[in-house]
Formats: sequence, C-alpha cells, structure tokens
Amino acid sequence: MASNTANPGVVYFDTNVYGMVAEAPDCWNAIRSYLLDNDLFLGLSEGDILELHDAHRLRAELAQFLCSVPSVLIKLADTIVAEEVAAYPKGRTESLVLGPISGEMLQPDCVHLVKSFFDRKRISNARSQQRQGMPTFKQRAQNIARCCDELGLHTEDDAAIYAPVIVAQWLGKNHADFLTGFRGRVDQFRGDLFKSLWLFGLVQYYVYRLHKRRPLDTDFGDLHHVFSLPYCQLVVMEKYLCQVLNHIKRNDKVLANVEIRDIDFVRDLTGLPLGRQNQ
Repeated sequence: MASNTANPGVVYFDTNVYGMVAEAPDCWNAIRSYLLDNDLFLGLSEGDILELHDAHRLRAELAQFLCSVPSVLIKLADTIVAEEVAAYPKGRTESLVLGPISGEMLQPDCVHLVKSFFDRKRISNARSQQRQGMPTFKQRAQNIARCCDELGLHTEDDAAIYAPVIVAQWLGKNHADFLTGFRGRVDQFRGDLFKSLWLFGLVQYYVYRLHKRRPLDTDFGDLHHVFSLPYCQLVVMEKYLCQVLNHIKRNDKVLANVEIRDIDFVRDLTGLPLGRQNQ
C-alpha cells in the first residue's frame, strides 16, 4: 500500500471514526506506526472539518491526535471537480493533498494552530450554511425513488443511468462552458471520468433507491465526504456508509482501487474496543 511523495497515499477517516479515536489516546501510536510503515497520510476533508466543528469538547484531543500522526488537509470538493474538468478526458492525476497538518511532528505550535482552525468564523459560517441546506436536500432525496420509478430505474445496472444525470447537473451549474461543449454530441460525454461526482450520484441512488432508506438529517453532511474517496487508498467509515460503498464497489469501478473498511479496522489495528462501551 506504499505511495510516492509526489502523490502520497491518503487514508480517510469519517467524522465518527475521528470522534472515537480522539477519545482514545492509547490507540494513537498504533495508527501512527501503521501510517509510517505504509508511507501513508491521514487526510482531513471539508466534510470532516464541517462536522467536527460541532465537537467542541473534542477539539483539543482532535488537534493533539492530528499533530501526532502524519496528517494532511484534503482539497475541497470544488477543487477536485475542477481538476477532473481540466484533465478530461485523460482522467485526474493530481495529488489529493492541499497541504500538511502535522508537518514537523514536534512543532510546538501545531496543536494550537489546529485547534484554533476549528474556531474560525469561516468554518462556522460554512457549517451554518450546510445546516440551512439540509431541509432542501431531504426533500430532494425523498423524490429520488419516485423519479427513478418514473424513469424505470430499479437495479444496480441502472445506477449507470442515474449517475450521469447528477454529474451533468453539477457541471451545468459550476462548469457550464465545459458542458456546453458537448452540445450535439452528448453520446461522447464520459460522466464516469468525473469520479468525485460519479460516486456522489451513485451513493444517492444506492441509499435512496436500492436500499430504500428514508433521508436523515445527517445524510447531507455524510455526502460531503464522498468526493475525495475515489482518490484515497484506504477509507474507514461508519458501518452503514461502509456497506453502501462496498455495495457500489461490487458493481462499479469507481472505487476499484480503494480499500473500504469500517471502525473494526481501527479496533483490530489498535486492539482497543473503540466506541463499543457506548453501544
């Protein structure tokens, strides 16, 4: 699972995993050793940052953990999509890393800087905007099954019909000039080359159509995690989303090069019953 320094391998933890790990300092050495032994970095995404903003009581522990392991900031979803647009049709090859978090592991200001990062007004405003968007998203999610019924989409294979619609909607809103270049030749458009958006569409289809799950308040935040996942080497998620991603992986190549695990991966790695005392 080794990576190179030009395009380092990234391990992705979702917010639930970060919360469990932050509360268990005894597991940090095992995680650090795993990352160092495999030449990997723990990545923190905008999805993590926005949700962890609410974890006030854990900010000090989160900062200490992130500064104790090889850790990096992951690029924003908009940046990843823009790189996919620029690379089309060859496919995106840019690094996923925006910049280091831990840097020099003994840097005395690291913990203070990371802790204060979660206090930034910009992060608070972005989290507020995310909350404001939840009702609209829930309404749209409730309509997915109905729309799929109208289109006759019912199976895993039909996800390849649904996902391009989501890709086109996103590009039409944010990269309209690029998308209009396919006017009159839609059949040549390769939506699957936009891996971040393709997975974004697939997750919605699998959760709300195939699994027939009703949208939850937490879903909007959960979907902010998926954009970077096709470019990670290892993804550790809460159990349900882990099941969804592995379901997708069995039927679509977007996650072919990604190992997808749940919190049991970290429990096995550290030998600690993370979170089980609360279950």
